[in-house]
Amino acid sequence: NLPALVVFFMANLSQPPKKDDPRFDDWMANLWNFIRVPLSNQKDYRVIVAATDTLLTTDYGLIANFAGTVTLTLPTSSTCVGRRIIIKTITANTVVSANSDVSALAGGAGGTAILAATAGKFAFLEAGLTLWHVMMAN
Repeated sequence: NLPALVVFFMANLSQPPKKDDPRFDDWMANLWNFIRVPLSNQKDYRVIVAATDTLLTTDYGLIANFAGTVTLTLPTSSTCVGRRIIIKTITANTVVSANSDVSALAGGAGGTAILAATAGKFAFLEAGLTLWHVMMAN
């Protein structure tokens, strides 16, 4: 049951087992399945190599590989409530939304920031009734 999994993983994300703990591999596999299973009808990651891009209905994950700010147009969240997307950078570039429709990891009003200008950053977003919410990030 997905709501129970959400509660379990959100409660346990702050204290995952250490890498040398025998439970670590199971924890990572369960986390991956939690993220991936609802997206199983989606496609693979798509690489962004331009200053602007639009989230497609087939996108499961995006990799920003552009030297500069990437402005991403997200669909209106109320049209796709529950949709999840993973965005990561492999270059030191900022990723922002074209609209003020992203609620930060700490919550709050909608803004444009998604990822800071650091290679290796990621954000896991989920569409809500009015905003896209950053559910996990580094």
